[in-house]
Amino acid sequence: MGIYYDTCCYNRPFDDLSQLRIRREAVAILRIRGWCRRYGHVIFSSAALDEEIDLISDVDKHRDVLRFYRQTTTARAFCLDEAIDRIMAQTSGVRIGEIDALHLSFAESVGADYLLTTDDDFEEICKGLSLTVKVVNPLIFAIGGII
Repeated sequence: MGIYYDTCCYNRPFDDLSQLRIRREAVAILRIRGWCRRYGHVIFSSAALDEEIDLISDVDKHRDVLRFYRQTTTARAFCLDEAIDRIMAQTSGVRIGEIDALHLSFAESVGADYLLTTDDDFEEICKGLSLTVKVVNPLIFAIGGII
């Protein structure tokens, strides 16, 4: 199985854990990482993730997120021009950011089974697209019987 975390998943363990949802999502993200390690499933890195993580302005958070990212990923995602073209065509006229479209393109290019995100709007938009990757919140992934 292949999993692609978007950048918000790498940030989540370093967000305000006093909020119940954030704490639950952080636990789910860590649990999924452990499950992937235990069973040999892949968590992909990508140039889009590298770029977005580099934009974190808080020095301490950037360091922590980058360390977590490097410790979590086990394979490098590549992106095919055809995937970018297909995702961009599907998302034209849809309120989706360019970086989110790139995350989808990377996940689709490597045949990831799941793209995990804590961004509700992104997840909802993806429900209306024709994708091979399933876009889902890590908490739903973890408690939904997938792991």
